Amino acid sequence: MKTSLRHVGIVVRDLEKAIKFWENNFGFEVRLNQIEKGSFIENLLNMPGVCVQTVKMSCSEETEIELLKFDSASLDENWDGNVDKIGLTHIALNVVNLDKILSNLLKDGYSPFQNPQISENGILRVCYIEVLEGLLLELVERITE
Repeated sequence: MKTSLRHVGIVVRDLEKAIKFWENNFGFEVRLNQIEKGSFIENLLNMPGVCVQTVKMSCSEETEIELLKFDSASLDENWDGNVDKIGLTHIALNVVNLDKILSNLLKDGYSPFQNPQISENGILRVCYIEVLEGLLLELVERITE
């Protein structure tokens, strides 16, 4: 069996807002919505008494986002704005119609770091944008010929 990416987990404060963000902007759909508590999750996370709502969303069989809303965890920490932060820094998404996606995100109050840039090989348009819960997205669109 080959190793492959299973999902990207994102801890959120506002689960409903996060679900709508991924549905409305990128076409993800809720595949599973469950409450996890008890000995398995407590032992796995080494957090006695933990209770977490887990929502798995997908836009294809290969691409999955896992949103996590902890009832018992402190969520005071947030992304510190540094792209080179150690740990999870961003999620890259292949997108179609980058301009439309950016237009929708701008309407919701999000803005990219810079206008989309053309890759050195001239085949991709790429931009970074800080979105929901401080998450940094890299949006990548293949330029059609």
